[in-house]
Amino acid sequence: MEDDGEPVEPPKVAKKFVSQCGVIVRDNVPISIRKWKSTDPTEEYVLPDTEKEMLWRELKAIFDWPSTHEAELRDWTMKKMAVLFQDFKKKLYSHWLKTGEAPNPDKYKKINDEEWEAFLEYKTSEEGATASARNAGNAANKKYSHKMGSGGYKASIAKWEKMEEDLYARGITPATHDWPTRTKHWYYGHGGTLSPIDGSLVFPEDLRELAQRLIDILRASERGEFVADRDRDELTYALGNKEHPGRTRGVGTSISWKKGFQEHAATYRSRSRKKAEYEQRVRDLEQTVAAQGSKLQEMESEMERRMKVAWLQIQQATGGTGSTEHAPLQQAASGTGSTEQHLSKMRPLLALHNNIKAVTLPHRPPKRSVTPWMK
Repeated sequence: MEDDGEPVEPPKVAKKFVSQCGVIVRDNVPISIRKWKSTDPTEEYVLPDTEKEMLWRELKAIFDWPSTHEAELRDWTMKKMAVLFQDFKKKLYSHWLKTGEAPNPDKYKKINDEEWEAFLEYKTSEEGATASARNAGNAANKKYSHKMGSGGYKASIAKWEKMEEDLYARGITPATHDWPTRTKHWYYGHGGTLSPIDGSLVFPEDLRELAQRLIDILRASERGEFVADRDRDELTYALGNKEHPGRTRGVGTSISWKKGFQEHAATYRSRSRKKAEYEQRVRDLEQTVAAQGSKLQEMESEMERRMKVAWLQIQQATGGTGSTEHAPLQQAASGTGSTEQHLSKMRPLLALHNNIKAVTLPHRPPKRSVTPWMK
């Protein structure tokens, strides 16, 4: 099994294990249960821990595994059962919405009339409708959906590798030849593929913009203009949002960073990484403030130039007397009103810039430095 407890070998047994998890859940957990777990011990319609232990024991009566990894396997199994249970209820409700029919009693013998009525009562209630709308909204906000089916990355990687091997065998280099594995697998898993004729990228219209961003950032990486660092790599840059802890896109939804970025495992929670990230944030802030300071200086120079021009115009208009009655003209010509507003906003940034320069970091050097994303 994997480090997170997922059973993988032998493949047929691992597949049967997952299938049996679904059977046990459908046969033993009432569909009136609304939540698999809750942090509120007084909340109703939550599956009790005693029931979960019963599910686990029933599974143990069917399969054998090394006792040294039982804790990891149990944790993974409970998460899988929770997903299977939610998927089962979605399937039942979707069928009812389309046909108005209750579950077939011959197929779902464990679902009685009382449970079905309680299930429908909640789903059609205001609370249930609110929860459904919230879930639907979350799904709608998901810009890219995978096309891998229930098997996920694990079941699809062999197919993608064969596609590439067939191209290499015909003397064709795939367009993804130099792509990082995580980036390449995400691209394949979300509908992208390769042309069997020349190995070029082939993708659906909804993936076009993302594919172009991937191409651009990968080229920048080749030129040395972009340096990937663990979760801040080409894929994260192209997607435009940060990697969520507890998952690794392009690897799996339940794969931790420590496992998903194994080449960086030694620095997963190291003090040197945190120190390097802090130093990088300070450098980024200094660059931002310095840029703002430069802009402020340019604005001051421009204001001084405009004031000189305006004063010369006043001198000419008054015959060199410099009468103060023309002061409004000087102010209007120089534009000091609007410029001064900008200056008043930016002066605190200069002070912040000077304070940042005075920051003293711990002298202990990091074991490895984090290179900024873009030079």
